[in-house]
Amino acid sequence: NLKRALVSGQYHNPKGIMFGGTQLEPSHVLLRDFLLKHDLTGSSQSYEPVVTWIDLHTGLGPSGVDTMIISKELKEETNRWFTDLPRPVEDFSSGPGSVTAGYDLSKGVMSDFYTQLFQLNRKQNKSASALIVTQEFGTVPPIMVARALILENMAYNHSPLEDRGWWSQLTRDAFYVRSTKWKNSILNRG
Repeated sequence: NLKRALVSGQYHNPKGIMFGGTQLEPSHVLLRDFLLKHDLTGSSQSYEPVVTWIDLHTGLGPSGVDTMIISKELKEETNRWFTDLPRPVEDFSSGPGSVTAGYDLSKGVMSDFYTQLFQLNRKQNKSASALIVTQEFGTVPPIMVARALILENMAYNHSPLEDRGWWSQLTRDAFYVRSTKWKNSILNRG
């Protein structure tokens, strides 16, 4: 389906939509190196961090409603750490119609990268771990998100520089709803 094709990304056409890149982004390199340099991943026997990492996203799901996206393997821990979640909770194996539908083929997911980084600590000390979740706030219907991404990609690769701002505004509007009701919902649910 269209959503699966978009969210799975691709790694063969740098000008294609949802190109996943050829290397780790510089911001993640800096963060990874910082965490390792200062032994903040818990790889040392003397340090036992308990980290909760929330990656905030907008775009998918009903407008103004957030969904917690978790690792299937850490579902029990998620329920223990977030005891009163007044929102949907899904993992990447949730079925059709869910916020995460179509992500089963995705590669390069941020939560997978950081889960692996903290994994050594989990093996050494069962009580210390990292819980990495994504909180996805819905904006506009998925087809409108897809349309905005496709048009911005087209503009970036084929439009004159002076026209790109107009096209990127469509993408901004797909990920940030300009209504007081949506903004209040995000603030209250976040």
